[in-house]
Amino acid sequence: MRGFTLIELMIVIAIIGILAVVAIPQFQKYRARAYMAAALNDLRNVMTAEEAEYASDGRYLAQGCGLGVAWLFNGTKHISEGVGYCVNAPTDGSRYAAFTGHRATTREYAAGSDVEGIYYKDGVADPAKAAQSETATAISGWGGTQL
Repeated sequence: MRGFTLIELMIVIAIIGILAVVAIPQFQKYRARAYMAAALNDLRNVMTAEEAEYASDGRYLAQGCGLGVAWLFNGTKHISEGVGYCVNAPTDGSRYAAFTGHRATTREYAAGSDVEGIYYKDGVADPAKAAQSETATAISGWGGTQL
């Protein structure tokens, strides 16, 4: 019975190393896209809930700010783990601004009643923290790029 030679083992290790060099960055990109999708979906949930509140009561609600798993709007909307959020509205409830961002990415999202669609900013050092500290009640001056 014959075993593997040192050269054969080194070739196999080299092939595994090459595969790892290719696979690990792709996996990291995949995770970042998934985290951004979670923040974006959470923002869409907030938008839907705010519009439902406006249709029901004729005013938008400020739901506050936070990080991680949270239930908003009387327990009907879920914020994903790792996502920072802030939902602001003036006291008269005439408009709202919502912000989300996942702590493992560099993108922050925003939407509100004063703009069409969703906006984003790239290169944010800690989007979850940035989203939690937003104080605007309108998105028009926020300065992001529309999706």
